[in-house]
Amino acid sequence: MISPKAFRKILNITSKFIGSFSPNMRLNLAKFFKYQPGIQTLFDPNSIRNYTHIKKISVLKKILLEDGTKLTVDINDIIGFRTAINKKWDSTSLNLVKKIYSKELIFIDIGANIGATCVPIANLGLQIIAFEANLDTAQLLFKNISDNNCKHSIVFPFALGSPEQEGRYMDIFSPIGNVSSASLITNWSHGKDTVKIQSTFLSTLDTALSMLKFMEFKKDIIIKIDVEGLEPEVFSGAINTIRKHRPVIIFENNPIDSESSKLFRNNLSNKFDNYKLFGITEDTKFFDFNPNYRYENAILVPNEKFKMLGFN
Repeated sequence: MISPKAFRKILNITSKFIGSFSPNMRLNLAKFFKYQPGIQTLFDPNSIRNYTHIKKISVLKKILLEDGTKLTVDINDIIGFRTAINKKWDSTSLNLVKKIYSKELIFIDIGANIGATCVPIANLGLQIIAFEANLDTAQLLFKNISDNNCKHSIVFPFALGSPEQEGRYMDIFSPIGNVSSASLITNWSHGKDTVKIQSTFLSTLDTALSMLKFMEFKKDIIIKIDVEGLEPEVFSGAINTIRKHRPVIIFENNPIDSESSKLFRNNLSNKFDNYKLFGITEDTKFFDFNPNYRYENAILVPNEKFKMLGFN
């Protein structure tokens, strides 16, 4: 098996050539190597952008996911490219929702991107509340919700943060080829291409949900948080929601070197009463959480909901 270091050397050589291909050509070549994911990576816009410039164009394509969800995606971006190949995106949240499904369940998607996670969940007939601060991406999110006739869907096109950030406008930095790593943190995701910069309004989850009258009552909630390094601030602005509704929370664990981030991760399981913290696989298997590791998905579970997740 080739080592990661050797593979990066290969990418450094091939990306300069493959980056000149059109997104459609890169996608078709990747599909040709369907059963060789390592080779597919050579054509991935997120890999290429780390070694060379790629054309800063959106190439939209309509695809049908394996569960029947209709999505319009940008194949010049990591989510659109990989979803067009695999006919799905990360199914962790969807599988968790199916495991504890009830018609009263509400799914809150913070950092919803184009809806590859929340739209399939909405197609189960559930209420979704989505937040997407990148306005270009939010347009595709609205389209995908509309194309799937997701009747119980609410979209807020702004960012969430801490009470101290509430009411401010901040820049959001969106890298070409991996808009899913758009962040309010400068230089969060490096690449050869410059990022697109937009201004976005910040609120808190507590404030946003207070605008929805039906959220005044206790609800069964799953929250997904994928905000590229702003997780501590989002949690800080969601304290009342967490205390009131006791949601299950899935979030991306992106370790960064700041002391405040380390302190946040190390104390997260103690921050809220009677919650436990785990890593979670795509097929919803739990494992011990290490705050120093990067996980695509970690999960906070209130003790009273262990049983519904299959724990004694």
